[in-house]
Amino acid sequence: MQEIKNFIEDKNIFNDIKNALTSPDFPWYYSDRVASIEDTKDFYFSHHFYRNEKQVSSWSNRIMSPILGRLNYNYLLRSRANLYTKHEKHVISDFHVDSSEPHKVALFYVNTCNGYTLFKKGDKILSEENKIVIFDGTEEHASVPQTDTKQRITININFSP
Repeated sequence: MQEIKNFIEDKNIFNDIKNALTSPDFPWYYSDRVASIEDTKDFYFSHHFYRNEKQVSSWSNRIMSPILGRLNYNYLLRSRANLYTKHEKHVISDFHVDSSEPHKVALFYVNTCNGYTLFKKGDKILSEENKIVIFDGTEEHASVPQTDTKQRITININFSP
């Protein structure tokens, strides 16, 4: 597992990404489960940039290019932004993997809050603005929404190295 703080070195570029994702003009889409078909205890909002082998969002270049340009990958499987709303208590989603095929996950944290990513083996990665964590896609992990801010925004990228 690799954790990199201040991943986007140019603060203007990072702020542009953050401002785009928090803009009232950015389209978010409701999902009634966080991790799996059975995980109906929580919800979140998402926005897909790339899936099914094609770019599916007009926001892709503005938001994803600065991040993808710093990753070492051969093939992009999927990328999307996730927005979790404020909760009264931490609700741990089901542990899961994003894809059954061999891959890596890059999880980029857009804002700082007390939400986190929990790994089944015990690691806990805090949500810190402009940080990315890169890990093997076979590692089971869970999303844990925040209790201190209105929103927790992450960008999830699945790729083959």
